[in-house]
Amino acid sequence: MLTDKTIRAISGTGKIQKFADGGGLTLVVTPAGTKTWWVRYRFDGKEKTLTVGQYPTVTLANARDAMFAAKKPSCPTRRNWPTSAMAEDLAVSGRGE
Repeated sequence: MLTDKTIRAISGTGKIQKFADGGGLTLVVTPAGTKTWWVRYRFDGKEKTLTVGQYPTVTLANARDAMFAAKKPSCPTRRNWPTSAMAEDLAVSGRGE
């Protein structure tokens, strides 16, 4: 599992890097060093990716909350897969409970 300290220490290396946190949550780091949260899931048997938002705007805790919220059957994001704007709204507002 990732920690905030580990995430802050990660920098761009000239290639895309992916760091798994667990449960489908992944931190993707671009060659320039931009850090973006992805949630990977399956829909109709196909793997899909939902962009949650960029670190540090969306913190590790907020990204985890959004990932857990998106997995709840009652979550509007889950019923209307996928809209990254809805996921980012859940992550930033902390409504993923």
